[in-house]
Amino acid sequence: MTPRGPELTQGVVTARPVSARGRRLALAGLTRLPPGVLRRLAGRPIVVDGAALAPEYQLGLRTMPEVDRDRLPVARQRAAIDRDAWITAGRPVEVGAVRDLQLGTIPARLYLPPGAGARHGPLGLLVYLHGGGWVVGSIDSHDGVTRFLCRHAGVAVLSVGYRLAPEHPFPAGLDDAREAVVWAAEHAAELGVDRIAVGGDSAGANLAAVVCRQLRGTAHAPAAQLLLVPAVDLSRRGESYRLFGSGFSLSAKDVDWFTARYLPDPALVGDPRVSPLLADDLSGLPPAHVVVAGFDVLRDEGLAYAARLRAAGVPVTQQLLDGAIHPWANVLLVRSSRAALLRVADWLGDEIGSAAPDPGRTQGAGGTAPSLPGATRTATLARMPALAAQVRRTRRNTPRLPEAAGRTGLVGGTAAAPGDQGSIVAQQVPRQVVLVGDSVAAGVGLAHHADSIAGVLAELLHERTGAPVRWQVIARSGADAAGVAALLEDPDARSALAGADVVAVSVGVNDVKGLSTDRHWRAGVTAILDRIRAASPEVPVVVLALPPMERFPALPPRLAATLGRRAVRLDAVARDVVRAYPKVTVLDLDDATLTADDFAPDGFHPGAALHTMIAHRMAGLTTGPGCP
Repeated sequence: MTPRGPELTQGVVTARPVSARGRRLALAGLTRLPPGVLRRLAGRPIVVDGAALAPEYQLGLRTMPEVDRDRLPVARQRAAIDRDAWITAGRPVEVGAVRDLQLGTIPARLYLPPGAGARHGPLGLLVYLHGGGWVVGSIDSHDGVTRFLCRHAGVAVLSVGYRLAPEHPFPAGLDDAREAVVWAAEHAAELGVDRIAVGGDSAGANLAAVVCRQLRGTAHAPAAQLLLVPAVDLSRRGESYRLFGSGFSLSAKDVDWFTARYLPDPALVGDPRVSPLLADDLSGLPPAHVVVAGFDVLRDEGLAYAARLRAAGVPVTQQLLDGAIHPWANVLLVRSSRAALLRVADWLGDEIGSAAPDPGRTQGAGGTAPSLPGATRTATLARMPALAAQVRRTRRNTPRLPEAAGRTGLVGGTAAAPGDQGSIVAQQVPRQVVLVGDSVAAGVGLAHHADSIAGVLAELLHERTGAPVRWQVIARSGADAAGVAALLEDPDARSALAGADVVAVSVGVNDVKGLSTDRHWRAGVTAILDRIRAASPEVPVVVLALPPMERFPALPPRLAATLGRRAVRLDAVARDVVRAYPKVTVLDLDDATLTADDFAPDGFHPGAALHTMIAHRMAGLTTGPGCP
């Protein structure tokens, strides 16, 4: 008898047949092997388009039989994906509570995070739409992903069992997805939630993207969208189809098979409700987090959709998992998959997360876990499960400034009118400071943007020169180097850089936390400097060196040492990149004496005192010989 999906009773998964249990134990054993041993077992590295397939995925592909979908009945394919997902997800992540629901005629499952009852105020909610080509997949097949996001993002998750093709072709599944989001919004008080995001993987990400556009401007519009390996253009086949069309889990033939069963008319591939990348207008959509696998036929369309969203003014963060395959998120036994999904949980918690539980009341996997004041979770904690239960306690209480408001100011001149906020009028002032970067530049942990590096630096330069100085911040909390580079593609950002007299760059903390590869980090730093130079070939640039993370008060010694070593390595890579660019200086902080007073209440992000110290040091560089 083919095993079916996990049977859930108060969050407990029942026993499985020995064959499935044996396969999961074997896979778990392989993934715990040292990287060198994994590499030898996987064989010669597979390198495509400059990226190497991760050895754990390479090894898994060698044991994965190719599915002949034309001959295998759909019912057996559905049973197989439930079974395989149970195997690759590993031991279920403990959550606070699990409850099966009916949203009218639509089945769903609600997951609540640990300590939900101890939280102050309502939770955030993610409406999750599973992948599976609109034909296979289920609430059960994605139980591992939804549990993981629920626990590590600290949000409720509503997993939706929308109708599947071929029994229910387009637009049945889309109608169910939209109805589920509307239902959640209308029952928010009953569920104990207030901020609602919609997300999914593959076909589910497709539905999430379309639902966001359909509900745009309504009372039910989601607050955020999470798109994991999204299928957003069924009308065309990009270069990634040629590179990864066979041999890497999801094949081009698979996509054609799923599409033929999802769409009652082949001409519908050009409908924006099927291919959201083809929509004329993507403006006004909620902030998006787009995750793309490097060895995936859907890679190019996912990247293209993220670029279209940015061009339309939508806040976007992006993860490109160079060595991953489709669907990486279901393979939680793999360390790199867990690390990547922790980054997703970070973003999700930042966008819709609620206040932290009362100190000492958060329930971990083994009971009550002591709280860790001032701690913030990082992706590195995927390697330290015992420590992971103690962290991410006070980040919600850290001041978070609006992403757009108040990010420009004028020192020593006539203040801009309210309608000018966010605009740049470089010709009205002789000097302009532009700060580019991530969470530090975005002012996480500050009460006012004027207290940021940019605001203080502008004030110092005004004092030294007597001339008015305008300052501007171009930043995104949670962005890695590649994400910051993407921000600089915006026309307003290019205009700001073109009018700048000095540009300061603060980036890298999220690359350290997110376990970015050296190659990804190098490419991100290079892209940032290239975009600055394209906008202003001669402007002096000051790059803030990666801080000594072992001195961050929020980090336990073991974790601090791990992140500190990564920061040193990435810092060396950045310095190597900087050498190729004239008039670019690196500002060191190695000799700085850091105390808890220099940090925000979360103990991780710099406070006003540290921003001021950095600005003073930058002012010394930007007013020295050779600087304007």
